[in-house]
Amino acid sequence: MTANNTHFFLKQSIQLFSGYVRFSQTGQVLPGSASDGTAQHEVKQDEGSGHSDTHKTRFVVRVSYTNRHIDLLPYLKERDRQLSELEHKLRENGYDVKVFRMATLDDVLDAIVNNKIIERTNITERMQEPNFRFVTAFDPDHSLKVSHALSAFLKHYKSHEASRASVSGVKQRQSNADEFAINMYHIVEAIKEEQQISSYRDVVQALNEAKIDTYQKQDSKGGRRSWHLSTLQKLTKRWQELGLTG
Repeated sequence: MTANNTHFFLKQSIQLFSGYVRFSQTGQVLPGSASDGTAQHEVKQDEGSGHSDTHKTRFVVRVSYTNRHIDLLPYLKERDRQLSELEHKLRENGYDVKVFRMATLDDVLDAIVNNKIIERTNITERMQEPNFRFVTAFDPDHSLKVSHALSAFLKHYKSHEASRASVSGVKQRQSNADEFAINMYHIVEAIKEEQQISSYRDVVQALNEAKIDTYQKQDSKGGRRSWHLSTLQKLTKRWQELGLTG
C-alpha cells in the first residue's frame, strides 16, 4: 500500500473512530470533537523516510478516543490481505477484476453515470464486458454485490434489446414484402392489359423479358433471379391475403 493510499484511508478511518474530524486542504488533521469526549489524532512520518519519495513513507497513526489508543496499520494490512484473497478468488472464477483502492463506491457509481475515467479506468466501457467486476477497498463486499447487480442488469437489458430488434426486424421484412407485392400487382395488371395476356405462363415470360426483379433479386450465384410459375403463384396468393384480388 502506498503512502497516498494509506493517508486517504486514514481520513475515512479517523472519522469512524472519532465522530467527525476536520482536515485542512493539505490533509493535515485538525482538532475535532466527538459526542462523548475529545478525540486527539496524530499522523507522523518516520524520520529519514523523506518527503519526496512517498512510496517509502510509512505512517505511524494512532487515534486517541476516550482514553483509548488504536493503531490502524494492522487493520490496513489485514484489509489488504482480504482484498488480495477476494481478488484471487474472483479471478479463479473467471472474472476480470478491478480493485479501486482510492475511490469509494459512490465515486465509482458517479464515474459510471457520467462516463468518467476513475483510477485510470473507463469504468463505463469496462462494465459492458460480461466478466468484468469491480471492488472498492473501503466496502469490498457491498461494492462487489453492486458490481454483480449492474452486470446482471446489463446482460438482461442487452438480451431484451436483442429480442426487440429481432421482432422489429421481422415486422420490417413483412412490411417490405407487402409493399413489393402491392407494387407487383399493379405492374402485372399493366402488363396483362398492355399485352392482352392472362395465363400465368405468359405473364412469367413477360416479366422475365422486361427484366423485372423478383423480391429476392439475386440467386445464390449472384445472378439475376428469374420469374417462375411457382413464384407468380405465391405472389397471387399474397394478393388475395392483402385483399387485392377476390
